[in-house]
Amino acid sequence: RIFEATTSLGGFPKTGVHRTRFVLESVVDLRRNLETLGSTLIVRVGKPEEILPKIAQEFNCSHVFCSEEVCSEELSVENAVSNELSLLPSKVIFKRVWGSVTLFHVEDLPMSIEEIPNIFSNFRRRVESICDVRNPIPPPENLVSVPQNIDIGQLPTVESLLKSHLGSSSFDITAQIDARSVLQFSGGETAGRARVQYYIWDSDLIATYKDTRNGMIGGDYSSKF
Repeated sequence: RIFEATTSLGGFPKTGVHRTRFVLESVVDLRRNLETLGSTLIVRVGKPEEILPKIAQEFNCSHVFCSEEVCSEELSVENAVSNELSLLPSKVIFKRVWGSVTLFHVEDLPMSIEEIPNIFSNFRRRVESICDVRNPIPPPENLVSVPQNIDIGQLPTVESLLKSHLGSSSFDITAQIDARSVLQFSGGETAGRARVQYYIWDSDLIATYKDTRNGMIGGDYSSKF
């Protein structure tokens, strides 16, 4: 869906080579990290509303969980998954869980969603002195292994995901990150945590963020999170 679609304005690919590569790196890193905990990641390519009900029915799942989203395209996918799960012969509970897209939990805010200021600085001033960021849930030390009879799936390639755009005069499947780039962005939790460690702790660059944040050259004037 996100790899083959084009924008409504201009008809450009919604997902280019660099973003696709970043997503694949993230999936590879997630599978690797899950394997260190004794589990793995099941990979499928297709529409969630078609794939998830099949997996749920095949393994007699009682629940399907997802991160609750807010944007229209993501919400339409959530609703489609929920509708398809409701059609299964055995009951499967579809559970949306809030917490992966915002720093604060909705119920901890001093105002309703409708009252949130449009300007970030105004929002920050209203919450920073009275709201606390919840402590993260400790990561598990191990996970239940995936049943041996399930096909965990092969990772796709950039070419296979973007096949509908191949041959376009404005689309270069061989594009690489420009050597002049100050940061070689890599996808995945491991790379993200390394950047956090560097920016906040190793270099203490966060201490000068307000002085450097409007810079445009280099890799350290802002967090690049």
